[in-house]
Parts: sequence; C-alpha cells; structure tokens
Amino acid sequence: MYVFSFSCSTVSVSKFVQDTNAGALSSVVYYFAKNPNIQTQARNEAISALGGDESTIQSLRNMPFTQACIREALRINTPIVNPLFSDFWHEC
Repeated sequence: MYVFSFSCSTVSVSKFVQDTNAGALSSVVYYFAKNPNIQTQARNEAISALGGDESTIQSLRNMPFTQACIREALRINTPIVNPLFSDFWHEC
C-alpha cells in the first residue's frame, strides 16, 4: 500500500483507488443496465474474445466495443470528483 504523508494527516492511496474503481464500475454497470442491447453486444464480444480462456492483455485488446463502452461511461460520469477529496481537507 502506498501512503502519502501530509502535515495534518496520512492519506491512504488505496482509499482513493477503491472509491474511483467502485465509481467507474458502478457507472459501467448502470449504463449497461439502461441499454440491454449494448450490454448484449459487449457480452457477446467478451465471450468471443476470451473464448473460455483466462484473460490476457491480447484478449482484452480484442474487445474494442467493450472498451468504448467503458470509456463512454467514464466520460459521462467520471468517478473522480472534488467531494472525494473534501473529506480529507475538512480533517486538516
């Protein structure tokens, strides 16, 4: 775990990583749920690219539609927001 030390507190980077990953994943799942036809297309692409094997970097590169869906969900609803950091600064 990486830790940054500040004069008023110590902040764990893992807290920020967990929050942003959870926010990103929530956005993607939300937009897939709102658009079942897009979800089906991304699912079919993932099944085709992975082929029942473990995922590799190359198999993930073979999923351009799914990558585009993830990027679009993050563009519309970014998980990195100022309130995330405001809790820390109020403690100082």
